[in-house]
Amino acid sequence: MRALVKLGGSVITRKEAEGSVNEEALERLCRELAEAWRRGVELVVVHGGGSFPHPVAERFRVYEGLRSGSLHELRGFALTNDAAARLNRLVVAQLLKAGPPAVGLQPSAMMMARGGAVEKVFTEALECMLKLRLIPVLYGDAVMDAERGFSIASAESIIGSLAPILKPERIVLCVDVDGVYDRYPGGTLVRRVWSGNIEEVR
Repeated sequence: MRALVKLGGSVITRKEAEGSVNEEALERLCRELAEAWRRGVELVVVHGGGSFPHPVAERFRVYEGLRSGSLHELRGFALTNDAAARLNRLVVAQLLKAGPPAVGLQPSAMMMARGGAVEKVFTEALECMLKLRLIPVLYGDAVMDAERGFSIASAESIIGSLAPILKPERIVLCVDVDGVYDRYPGGTLVRRVWSGNIEEVR
């Protein structure tokens, strides 16, 4: 079975302290992923950025793209990219400690956006990794954008771009809320999202 797993940035980091990991949550999730991998599940992990790139991207307004072409804006892109990669290295290290062969993949090196949405994904290396039973670990990142110069590719948008290509049997979202609701606020928890109820949930 193939599964795309999203680790929410608000779960694996501490939002109140920039660049701070929630070590207990990350260790537990990595142990659970290691157990799934040992049982033969083919895993692709995508994690959010949480307190690592989000504050940097906010300070430099990276989500607005390249506005004037200034060094300040370019440094903002580079610093956001670096902060996201630093968290990825910590996630990969924790997975390796738990046992499986995890490998970090930089989205900005394998994706192109247009107008703020991921448009192209180059997955050949990722698919080779899966054949070898490696665990590719991607993350929300600042990526190049054909219209804006650069933009943000969130973990959710990366999963949305990978799912039609990789065709996983399961998409698992590890978040800090109880699950998916049919509306917010005051909605009902949806126990399972599948092709038969997708229109109701949308």
